[in-house]
Amino acid sequence: MVGQFNRPQGVRTALKQTNLTRREFTARGGALALAGLVPGVLSACGSGSKVGDSLEMFVSELPLQLTGQRQLISGAGSILIALEPLVTVDDKGTIVPNLAQSFEVVDRHTLVFHVRQGVRFWDGTLLTPDDVAFSLDMHRTDSSSILQRWWYLAESVKRQGEDRVVVKLTQPYAGFLYVVAQTPIVQMAYAKRHGQSVGTPATLNMGTGAWRFKSFNPDHSVELVANDKYWGEKPQYRRIITRMAADASTAALAIKTGEMTGNLMVPVAAAATYEKLGGVHVDRRKSLEVCVITMNTGYAPWNDLHVRRAVQHAVNREACVQGALGGHGQSELSIVSEQALRAVMPTDQVDALLREITPQIAFDLDRAKAELAKSAFPKGFDVGTVIDNEPEIITTLQLIAADLRKIGINLTIKQAPSSVYENQYGSRQYSLGSYTVHPDTGDPLANVIGSAFDKAGVTKTGNGPNSANYTTPQLQRLLERLRATPPEDRAKRGELCAELVRFNASQALYIGVWSPQAILAIDDRYRYPSYTELWWQTRWPTYITKG
Repeated sequence: MVGQFNRPQGVRTALKQTNLTRREFTARGGALALAGLVPGVLSACGSGSKVGDSLEMFVSELPLQLTGQRQLISGAGSILIALEPLVTVDDKGTIVPNLAQSFEVVDRHTLVFHVRQGVRFWDGTLLTPDDVAFSLDMHRTDSSSILQRWWYLAESVKRQGEDRVVVKLTQPYAGFLYVVAQTPIVQMAYAKRHGQSVGTPATLNMGTGAWRFKSFNPDHSVELVANDKYWGEKPQYRRIITRMAADASTAALAIKTGEMTGNLMVPVAAAATYEKLGGVHVDRRKSLEVCVITMNTGYAPWNDLHVRRAVQHAVNREACVQGALGGHGQSELSIVSEQALRAVMPTDQVDALLREITPQIAFDLDRAKAELAKSAFPKGFDVGTVIDNEPEIITTLQLIAADLRKIGINLTIKQAPSSVYENQYGSRQYSLGSYTVHPDTGDPLANVIGSAFDKAGVTKTGNGPNSANYTTPQLQRLLERLRATPPEDRAKRGELCAELVRFNASQALYIGVWSPQAILAIDDRYRYPSYTELWWQTRWPTYITKG
């Protein structure tokens, strides 16, 4: 997650020519949650409102625009409560109607949405099916939209009749409703009138949500106020603010003193700071997020399978969990987290799968040396990696580098500003990389279905969503079958997921390292019982209660 840092304009990659960076595709977890404000945040954090007047929450990142086109993960939490989607995800993870009165999955390629009648935008004008079709099609056709990594699957979006919008898919994806659930609906006339300035601090946007935008500073905060004419259940909070955190101690103190309500994405390294203070409730949950090591197979030595397997055996996952996360997480064997596997497969099958792949992956420097001896680089080699200011990943890379040296691989770690990092990641000079991924929809397998192995994510630079730069026709067919399998067909989906995990282990493409905890810190006068790391795709303020 990049938070308030600027994205580079030079290096772009795409699914279907979409010009987004690898990081924007990989939906990375909260590694940079403690960047942003200058010291003195307490004086600017709010007015010390009484309980119930407002929610003022720290987040790990803010949107770059208030449009849904240029935001990452938690940045969408400021958008989707204002620019509502057709359907939304409730606190149980179920898709439910929203601006769509109802919806139908007609067949594997066709979805029909019946637009709710009588809904008005904040300026009083009625929502129409034309507004809906325009909003969806914008992400299908705009190569700069981060949501095009899913909307490229749509062949067309059209109004049909008085109240219907029909989406036709080029290939089946059973989880496409989760894509619709994170696609904001905007007013077509407003968007056309203001053009490229829409979503900026000067020209916010026009939606229908229970809260409307009041102010926006991409490096600081988004402020929303209650829409008293909302078509649905009236908002219980008069004001919502999402704000970038400063540092762990300052952010924690702001919650303790009542200046802020909570932090929706606390980095594991900062959790202890919050727990030491009275009056702050800390909630820890298991996470779908995974830290992975990637190697660009477009360059030597990573095109050598034995080299990749050597690295796979040289990763001491338990040491990384302790050193990088302070023990607040678990080791992972794949790009698909154990938590995600257990969400889509029966427990006994997950246990059997993990036992099966463990010998291929387990930390064993003798086996690592043996694999390297079989390669075209038996004496080892020098390689570089580049990373920005992400403490957990930096520590992880340092620990791995120490073990790689023992088998003859000298890894140099370069820290660089985010813009430099994005341009150099995956290059020949920095062909080994590390980042965190987690599903960016309610589908636990979204990160692997949507990008990591897809042929459309392969690029010359390795800066794309398929960071390994690896694909085969067999792998592509497997992905397409997995996309087409409905979530309720657990047996088939579990079988296909297991096949993908086995393939990844045998080819050492994405090396899983650890999964952190998802952590919420909130004023003790509040509770958020349904909190998960996917809070941002729900109507989250309605699930935060007082007392």
